[in-house]
Amino acid sequence: DPDSPTFEIVRQHVRRIAVVSEDDLREAIRGVGYHEKLIIEGAAAASIAAVLSGKLDVRGKRVAIVLSGANIDLPAVERFAQRSQLPTSNYQLPNKTPNSQFQIW
Repeated sequence: DPDSPTFEIVRQHVRRIAVVSEDDLREAIRGVGYHEKLIIEGAAAASIAAVLSGKLDVRGKRVAIVLSGANIDLPAVERFAQRSQLPTSNYQLPNKTPNSQFQIW
C-alpha cells in the first residue's frame, strides 16, 4: 500500500534485516512448540529462526523476541511435529539457563 507508513518506520528504526529459509522457520516453530509449549506462525518464528541459524548474533546482548501470532493451521503443526528432529535438534536460545533473564510472557 503506497499510503502505508510502514516502510518509513522500518527505514528509521531497523538496523539490520536477516533472511531465513523455510527450513529455519520450520525448525523454529518446532523448537518453540516443543520447548516452550507455544504454537506460533511462521512470521512469529522468523526472529527465533534468525537467532538459531546464526544469521543474527545476539550473544552477550540483552534481547527481547516477541512471539506473537498463531495463524497456522493444525495440520501444518502436526506435520512439523511428525518430521521433527527434536529434542536432538540445535534449538538452544542463547543464555537460556535456570539463572538467566529469559522469560516467556
